[in-house]
Amino acid sequence: MFLEEVLNGLKIWGKSKYEEIRMVIMEIGEPFIEVLLDQLAEEESMSLRRFLMERLQELGSPAIAPIIRRFSDNRWYFLRNLIIIIRASGDKSHLENLRPLARHPNQRVRQEALKTLLHFHDPAAEQQILQDMENNDHEIRINAIRLSEKSNSQEIFEKLLSFLSTPGLSAKEYELKSATVQSLAEIGRVDALPFLTKILGSRNLFHPVLLNRFKLEIVNSIERYPEDVSLPMLNKVTGGENRLAQRVQLSLRTIAGR
Repeated sequence: MFLEEVLNGLKIWGKSKYEEIRMVIMEIGEPFIEVLLDQLAEEESMSLRRFLMERLQELGSPAIAPIIRRFSDNRWYFLRNLIIIIRASGDKSHLENLRPLARHPNQRVRQEALKTLLHFHDPAAEQQILQDMENNDHEIRINAIRLSEKSNSQEIFEKLLSFLSTPGLSAKEYELKSATVQSLAEIGRVDALPFLTKILGSRNLFHPVLLNRFKLEIVNSIERYPEDVSLPMLNKVTGGENRLAQRVQLSLRTIAGR
């Protein structure tokens, strides 16, 4: 009862007492873990959820096993927060408990679990990403592409390049290829640049507006690659007065100003 009353003080006294309540929690320690988890499962305030999660992280390794035991909970928002705590803890000794959540029916839980597994360089997560990239569900494919930026897998990298090479630029294909460009830029491998160069020189009579928008995104992404390869590439497309040429000039100035 006393422990619950301490946490109730977060709402009664507000942020001015957060630090004092934190000190009480840390002084008492492990007995607070289950109470913090119970409160986190029900809390509606984002700032209070953040406080509770930070305290669980601060309590360290004793909190890990109780968190894992809560993985059977059916509330997606609670599961997602538990996964975030595990990732922040740096403890990868319970990955076998986390892997089933990478196949969770709720996409937000699934994505957070995969992100965490990739954070710990789990090979099973990379295989799951590859499978999701082939999924017929568009949202699952897009999320897999976005998560792929956390991977160093050659197979995943080649799969991303294959998306760029696939003909077509419908609205869904544009979204898929746009996510691919962002992930490739985050990965930062220069051997992706020839594929991007090819698109900058391409034409599409059926979807010219989408293609031009896509080219602008590509130019923007090239800024994130090493200067010694990005500058020569951008200098090849500097001519003209259209929006693409203007965006290239802006990128060149950005790189030069670093």
